[in-house]
Amino acid sequence: QGLKVAKDFAKKNKIKNVKFIKSSVLNLPFKENTFDFVFCKGVLHHTDNPLAGMDNLCSLLDEGSVLVLAVAEQDGWYRRFENNGWRLIADRVSQTCSFL
Repeated sequence: QGLKVAKDFAKKNKIKNVKFIKSSVLNLPFKENTFDFVFCKGVLHHTDNPLAGMDNLCSLLDEGSVLVLAVAEQDGWYRRFENNGWRLIADRVSQTCSFL
């Protein structure tokens, strides 16, 4: 559904310099250090291995890049990580992603 919404938005707004690819965050089809900006909303909390997904996202970032990450605030992954889990995620980001 999300890809259809994005494609419709691009078409309606005449955005042509965009490519839509369906993939798993656990097996991304991109080379490392490829992107200046990565936006990940509502994905990691649906995976079996959110830390591996985070590693994969961070590997896509070029030096000085930005990662925007959002996870659900209800049930599932958020609840499993609301105590020490968020510390794990923060530590993983600081180990695998560079910050400005």
